[in-house]
Amino acid sequence: FGPSQKSFGHPGAGGSHAFADPENKIAFAYVMNQMEQSLLPNEKSLRLVDAIYR
Repeated sequence: FGPSQKSFGHPGAGGSHAFADPENKIAFAYVMNQMEQSLLPNEKSLRLVDAIYR
């Protein structure tokens, strides 16, 4: 979910994605108003997470 070993969270149905990283004091949630056919985080949410940690 994040680069920290202490990160925890859960991918949601349709590409949603939420996690917390207590080590870096970050909480993140990404939800959409349309359901995708995926059980993993979608590409947009992964790019957002990458940008947060830059």
